[in-house]
Amino acid sequence: MTAAERRTMREEPLRLDGIELRIPAIEVRDDQPVRRPRHLGGPRPSADPPTGASVWLFESPREPWVALQFETTAENFSRIFEIEGWNAGPPSGWRPLASRTLHRIRVDGARSEDLTVRLVQAERRSKYRLTVRNLDSPPIELTGVVATAEVWEEVFFSQPCRVYTLLYGGSGHRAPRYDIASVLSSIPRWTTVPARLGPASPNPGYSAGVPAAAGQTLPFAAIGCAALALAWAVARSARRIGRPEVEDSPPPNVGE
Repeated sequence: MTAAERRTMREEPLRLDGIELRIPAIEVRDDQPVRRPRHLGGPRPSADPPTGASVWLFESPREPWVALQFETTAENFSRIFEIEGWNAGPPSGWRPLASRTLHRIRVDGARSEDLTVRLVQAERRSKYRLTVRNLDSPPIELTGVVATAEVWEEVFFSQPCRVYTLLYGGSGHRAPRYDIASVLSSIPRWTTVPARLGPASPNPGYSAGVPAAAGQTLPFAAIGCAALALAWAVARSARRIGRPEVEDSPPPNVGE
């Protein structure tokens, strides 16, 4: 006896309780600049530091520094770090930029460290001077300076065969003058945009044109038309030559 298999299907309506639409959006934030650290190397000590203080000098490119982190091998200290920047003027001289107490504590289980001085605003100085107030403690040794700069990035979704111009700067700042600006301005600059070839596709504006055989018959048709025109012109001239020429007689004189 063969067993029979039986299946039952039931149909029920589908109910939707809600629909959530997801729309992609582009958000532009201008209050979050990109910051990148840069190692400036070890500062050099000043030849004539004041009493109870250590003075260090270091140079850097003119980039918008917002923080300076100092590297040292010293432990268990807490000192006041004063930073000044050189102003080319006028008037020229050292200008105070920031002052902060930095420390490194490593005693038993206590661990605390803060070696970064944050500037009040972004500074563009070529020379900096650091004064560490030692009071009655022995001076510490600095091995390096790591500066953090603001790097503003502009992203353009450009299109080919167009010219784009970016204008930037401040109304209260003097325009920079560089020694090789006149030389670089005379050098032609070509901006290229890298592109990749896509798959080949038929050209919608392409026309097959006239076949080669038909193209060869065109000169003969033109020659035939020219011959017919020439024969017609010759025949017309011959008919004119066969006619007698009639001389024009003067009108009769009414008085005669």
